[in-house]
Amino acid sequence: MNKEDIKTTGLIFLGLATFIELLVIILNIIGYYDLKATAYGYESDRNLCRSQLDSLTQELERWQSE
Repeated sequence: MNKEDIKTTGLIFLGLATFIELLVIILNIIGYYDLKATAYGYESDRNLCRSQLDSLTQELERWQSE
């Protein structure tokens, strides 16, 4: 192999390594936002359940007072 082939091979390797690193970074960002959306969904569900629990508790207290 001459110097030109070594340079070409090195550039191809660096380009491929850069592409793989960018792909990993993009996948991590996507995963982060997906997990964040899931957490917000769970928080919303929790708030909905608490709201329903409060409503049912108030209704039960009203029935017990009658």
